Formats: sequence, structure tokens, C-alpha cells
Amino acid sequence: LFEGLTLRQVTAAKCQELLNGLLAQEKGRTAETVKFLLGEILRAAVGQKFISENPMQYVKIPRHERENGEALPLETVRDFLTACENSPYFKQFMVYLYTGIRRDELHSLRIEGEFISVICGKCRKGQKKRRRKIPIAPALRPFLPLSEEELAVENDVLTGNFKKLCPAHRLNDLRHTFITRLQECGIQKGLVDLWTDHVNKKDMTAGVYTHFSEDYQLKEIEKLIF
Repeated sequence: LFEGLTLRQVTAAKCQELLNGLLAQEKGRTAETVKFLLGEILRAAVGQKFISENPMQYVKIPRHERENGEALPLETVRDFLTACENSPYFKQFMVYLYTGIRRDELHSLRIEGEFISVICGKCRKGQKKRRRKIPIAPALRPFLPLSEEELAVENDVLTGNFKKLCPAHRLNDLRHTFITRLQECGIQKGLVDLWTDHVNKKDMTAGVYTHFSEDYQLKEIEKLIF
């Protein structure tokens, strides 16, 4: 970030300039992350007596307000499906639309019989990584399996290409679309929560005592139609 500068040359003004540059590019979330990391690094430098004070204490940026996702209306989904038929990432987009996986979960996808499984992207630090399974919708079958190269495409590449095809939405909106459409098609919330990793362990009935058979899940996913 500050190539060629010593710690003593990293001033509050230079830190502010760096963050302002990110904000000008509308990268508010990145600016927040960089601000936090710089603050921790420079705080440690003060503790080790490499510098006398942390310049980040004088740096301010506006709080980044994270936008909630939005499901695509059915007519928009159909326009999107037509628009992306010639996209090199058509298969990946179909997986997002018909499984509701998070953006960063695609890389861990594997097929297990009539289900796909992914490593849950919301595992807490130090928590053992766990997989969840989602039944394969009939409309998704023609797009499977994905090759190692297709699974390894960078998130930013997929995000950028999705934006070109669907300018009014973000890639994560396909997850919102999947969740919304499942419920519109009459699939009970307990299954929706299971497939999308929203099961609340505090809800004893849904999180602990409810166990849906694979046959039942496969039957229910057939209701999903766009």
C-alpha cells in the first residue's frame, strides 16, 4: 500500500489519501477493511516502539452502509436467462440461481448423487468447516457437472459479468431470488432454511428435531420453476 515508505513516513494524511481513493471508486466496504487492518498494523508498530503514535487515530471515513439484496422479478429472471445463454459463465450463473449458494461457495462445489454440496461460507473463525447439501433441481441438471476450471473462476470475474447482463442487480441477488422463489412455489420454510444455511439452532423444532429425508427433498425441489 505504501511501497518505498518507512513506517515513520506513513502519515495520517497518506492513510487518508489512500482511503479517499477507495471511496472515490465506490469501494466503501474495502475502505472499511483497509482502515481496520492499517489501524491494527500501526497499533502493533506503536507497541513495538517502531513509531511513537498511530496515525490512523486521526483518519476518518464515513460508515459504509451495506445494501440488502433484492430478488429478481420473474420477468427479469427470464430476460436474464435469455441474455446469458451465450455467456462463458452461463453454467455458473445457473448454479447460483438454482441452488442459492453464496458467491464464495462455488469453489467448493461437488456432486453427491442427486445433490450438490458446498462448504458453508459462514463458518465462524475456528469452527470446523461443514458442508450442506442442496437437491439438484431438474432444470439445473443439463448444466452439471462443472469442470475444475469452471469452479475456479474468480468471484470478481463472475460478479462483473453478471453486472453486464443484469445491470440493476448484483450476483448475490440470485441467492435472494432462489430463496424467494422457493417460498412462492410452496416449499416450506424449514427446507428453505436447510438448503440456504439459515437454520437457527435456537429454534429447537427446526434446528434440532426436524430431519427431512433425501427422497422428500428431491420431490420438493421439483416444485421450483422459473
